[in-house]
Amino acid sequence: SADKLLRAALISGFSLSIALIYLAVASAFFPLDANSEIPLYLTRMTDFVNPLIMLSIIVLQNRLVRKELAEVKTALTETKLKSEFEGKLLKERQTLIDMLAHELKNPLATIGLAADTLSQSNNTRNESDQRRLQNINQAILNMDNIIERCSLMNRIDQKTIPLNLSEINLSLFMSDLIRGLSSEKEISSSIDESIYLRTDPQFLKIILTNLVENAIKYSPQGTQIKVRGEEILKQGSVFIKILVSNSIDSGLEPDLDSLFERFYRHPLAKETRGSGLGLSICKELCNALGGSIEYQLINHEATFALEL
Repeated sequence: SADKLLRAALISGFSLSIALIYLAVASAFFPLDANSEIPLYLTRMTDFVNPLIMLSIIVLQNRLVRKELAEVKTALTETKLKSEFEGKLLKERQTLIDMLAHELKNPLATIGLAADTLSQSNNTRNESDQRRLQNINQAILNMDNIIERCSLMNRIDQKTIPLNLSEINLSLFMSDLIRGLSSEKEISSSIDESIYLRTDPQFLKIILTNLVENAIKYSPQGTQIKVRGEEILKQGSVFIKILVSNSIDSGLEPDLDSLFERFYRHPLAKETRGSGLGLSICKELCNALGGSIEYQLINHEATFALEL
């Protein structure tokens, strides 16, 4: 709108100036009488009008610029206030999560200790009581995992997790990780023993544990989970590509646009335990390691591809 107004002023001024010049020329060729001074007056008026028009345009432009600056200042003030408010909310949320994580861990540890003591008691030797105690321990473990994930996401937001790089043998690393997981499903690992990788072992363990646990949770019974690792050449550099694949039931395909968002869970997967933070954490940690993670679904086989 400001540009249109300025353009209109320029065109009007130019048109007025041209009109005065035409009138001066016309009056010179077709004078009303022999001693008419109208052409002279029109010429002088033209000399006077041009600077006046330019001055008016400069004043108009100055006002428009001042108005735009005022609007920009208002917008910047609003943005600054909004940013400060969001920063305050984020800090309060981070403090709240840290406090909750600390306050919840102590009673969970107490409950876990009590459950272990009861499981060794002579009064709880029967199978039914032992099963209940196992359920309690599993529930404690699940809650502890959720707290850890929330706390980890909190530290990621605060950027307070330093990288601790070291060289690892990927095949041995993956074998140890798989052995540490409790699963009735078969997990096969196909990684060349010559592949070494300089990375943060803690970050990589969190990423791969999340991906394999996801595969265990969402793959049908009787199917195999496959882990593969290979070296690839990309843009003149050597990358390590790790693939975690599993079959998936029809209808459980995730929304690709929301898959790595926090708290996203497939509507049909609500009965399966989970916090909805795992894949979001994977992506954040991949970024921290300078890598990337992608998802693809081909013929009901879901594959997460991690490149480092």
